[in-house]
Order: sequence, then structure tokens, then C-alpha cells
Amino acid sequence: MTMKILFLLQEFPYPPENGFCWKVFSLLKEISRKHECHLLSFADSLPESSLQQFLDVCPMVKVLGVFLPRKATFRAQLRGLFEVGLPSAGVYSVPEFREAVRHALATTSYNVLHIDMINLVQYASLASHSAIILSVNDAVSLGYWNAVSESPSLAGRVRRKVASKIIASYEGRAYRGRVVHVVSEVDREYLRNFCSSARIEVVPLAVDPTYFLRYPSENHLDPKTVTIPANFRVADVCSSVLRFLEAITCLAKSEKLNVVFKLVGPGATPAFIRSVSGLEGVQYLGWVDDYVGTLASSDLVVVPDRLGGGMKTRILEAMALGRPVLLTGIAAATIGINNAEHCLVCQTTGEFAQAAIYVLNNDAIGRQLGSAARAFVLKRHSLEPVMEKWEALYFSIAAVAQSDPPSTNLANPSLLKAP
Repeated sequence: MTMKILFLLQEFPYPPENGFCWKVFSLLKEISRKHECHLLSFADSLPESSLQQFLDVCPMVKVLGVFLPRKATFRAQLRGLFEVGLPSAGVYSVPEFREAVRHALATTSYNVLHIDMINLVQYASLASHSAIILSVNDAVSLGYWNAVSESPSLAGRVRRKVASKIIASYEGRAYRGRVVHVVSEVDREYLRNFCSSARIEVVPLAVDPTYFLRYPSENHLDPKTVTIPANFRVADVCSSVLRFLEAITCLAKSEKLNVVFKLVGPGATPAFIRSVSGLEGVQYLGWVDDYVGTLASSDLVVVPDRLGGGMKTRILEAMALGRPVLLTGIAAATIGINNAEHCLVCQTTGEFAQAAIYVLNNDAIGRQLGSAARAFVLKRHSLEPVMEKWEALYFSIAAVAQSDPPSTNLANPSLLKAP
């Protein structure tokens, strides 16, 4: 059976320069080989070249429209809070997008509506049939709660706590009776505590097969290379990275260890770039075209943040390349890996710095951790079995909807329920 699937996306999936984009890009690339896929997406900007490159790689995907989100102003957040119940959703409450969704649903009989990320859950009410999957990836309120300790100021910690409570309240209401997708058992168990009526499904993240092909067998001797992949648009992530760099550069100097630190990822502010440029051996590279090669040439990959977008994907990619990884206990738990077997778990800035020096001074330890990490990812996060799980999930929710036909006629747009 060939299905028709409509994807509503918070971010256009090409180029796949972060974890959110890669998840959807790989999914569309594979699923569209067998099934008819349409998409409506938001994008802050989308060069014609990027759209064409996406269509070259995914020629069977039909792009119905790409829309600008609202500016991320305080007014937009208030709109999201009072109209949707989620401040960040206000940026994506766009009439033109809503009308495009209505039109697509009215003119095409879709087997499944795939809504990606929590900010677009507001559009689920436009579809009267039950074949909807809310692919939110994570328990977002849990992520905010876990990130409370990352904020250096009391005001920042209070904001995180308040945000966590607001988001948890929204999750409890918006997911009620829905099919919700997350990428880890930790997120599923958390959501089950207050979303008991939701059907919460786990489909793990998939890793691009390219990462399994690029597997260096030897570490560099001098200088050592430490790569820090991150979403530098997130202020708390920048704070975590900066604290680690300040500690590790000082410690490396005292140990007379020659190290180059490569910061890879989009969105760093000029102020952050100025801060790290004064540290010895630190290079902010932004997004790099050869991201795989950059990770593969690393002696160590460090992910010190707890909240950054796509964190799990960055960790899994480094592990697939056989790189030793340092990360927080929260990150290890959500991926399901064990300290001292697949990675080294660190909680404080000091622990991160000490562990980094330990691995850089012990190549055998790095190789051992990297080999175990690679084996773990090969077993659980290879593309083919993950895509099979997605296809099975789509068939499952489509079958449920077919056995419980909607009372509303989707061919008549006037009958569709607005949010």
C-alpha cells in the first residue's frame, strides 16, 4: 500500500545542518521512495539553490509551500501564550500557513499528517481525522527543567523553571488522545506521567550512513584536536561551552598539552566569538561543509550542554565515527549509553576539563571508548531499521484512522476546525 503523507515542518530540512533538519531530511529521503510525501514548512530564509538541492536529492517530495515565521518578539510570545498556550508557538501562528494547511487537507486525502516539533502542534486541530502523529522528539518541559542549572543567574534559573511548568501544562493538554513521537524511553516515561491518554511512541534517531564509512583508526599525535559541536544560537549552550573552554585551555597549558579546539555549529553571536577568540587554540568555525570530516579528524568530541537543539544527533554522529565523547549524565540517559563503556559522563565544568585531559593523554582509552560507542550506534541507530520503524508507525496510525472514519468531510474546507 502506498500512503500519502503531509509533513508540517518548523524548519526546512535542507541543508541538514542541525539535528532537527537531519531527522526530517533522512525521513523524507527514505519514505518518499515508497510513499507520496508533501510538505509545508517554515524557514527564516531559503535560497533557491537550497530548495533545488533538496529537490535534487528528494525528487519525489512535493513542496507545497515555504513560509516566513513571525519575528521572535515579546508580542509574538504573548500571542503564543494566550492564543495557543505556548509562548514559542506564537512565532509560528501564521494565517497564510494555516490556510495552506487547510487547502492541502481539503484537496488531498492524506493517510497520515506528520506534524514536526511542539510549536506546530497547534495545527493538529485543522485535521478532523485521527491519523496524526506529533513528532515532538523530546519531552520539551523536561529539557527546560534539566537546563535550570545551566543558567548562570538566578533570574535565568527562574525563567527556566517557569518555562518548564508552562510547557508541561501545554504538553498535558495538547497531547491528550494523540499519537506522540519521541526519540528516547526517558522522554516517553516522563510524558506518560501526565499524558496518560496519549499514545507515546519511541522511534530512535537515525545516523547518516556516511558516518559509518568515515572511521579513522589512528589518533593524531600533535596537536590533539577537540571538537565541540553545538547550536550556538542558544545562550545557555554558549555559556556551558565558554566555561568549559576557559577551564580546559588553562588545564592544557599547565599540562603542556598542545590542543586545538574547534567549535562547529551555527548561530554564534559576535560577543561569543570575541570571548572565545581570546582563548589559546580555540577556533570558531561556524557551520562547515565537511562536517563528517571535521568530526572524524577529532581526538575527542565534547558536548557540555543539556538543552541545545539536536544534541542527541551530534552525540550519535560522533559515536558512529568511533570518536570518544564527553557528555552530561542527562544526555547519556536519554540516549541509553553507559558511563565508562560508551562515553565518559561529566556533570561539572571541572569534571569535563579533567576528563578531556585524561582522554587526550591516553589514546588507548579513547580508542576503547570510541569502538564501543560505534558498535552501539551501528546496532540501534542505523538508517534502515529506523526507517522501517517509521513506516510501520505510519501504517499503524493510518489503519486506526481507517477503522474509525471521521465524521467531518475533509473535501469541504468550511467544515475544518480552526485552532
